[in-house]
Amino acid sequence: MTPGDTVTILPPFDAQFPGEHIVQSVDGAACRLENGVDFDEQFLTLVKASDGNYTPPPAPPAPVSQRLITELAFRQRFTQDEQRAIYTAAKSSVDVQIYLDDMRAAAVANAGNVNLDDPLTSQGVAALEAAGLITAGRSAEILA
Repeated sequence: MTPGDTVTILPPFDAQFPGEHIVQSVDGAACRLENGVDFDEQFLTLVKASDGNYTPPPAPPAPVSQRLITELAFRQRFTQDEQRAIYTAAKSSVDVQIYLDDMRAAAVANAGNVNLDDPLTSQGVAALEAAGLITAGRSAEILA
């Protein structure tokens, strides 16, 4: 069975297992149902429709893609001059230091990787550009 298949409830198949039913999908596949939970190979949860049939819920949304690169690879996307400007600014700007600390903590929490699609990453790089620590247009290049 796949999400969207409609199944028909058949009578209980064995009095030893009250509440269990055999269901048959439109393609003829059968599976065991207990308390409205499908136990077929795909572990689909079935919900009862108003017509007495059971229809699997819609498929879950596709996972959000994550573009992960190592922390070192991320740092290497900045030029030496950009890195100098950022670290110099961090000595006098708490906001820049917070960004550097947050990026480091995020990488540690993510097994040493930086997620280029994480809002923390994109907003931070944009802030570095807005502060003039990297040149205009560089944030797009760094996050590409």
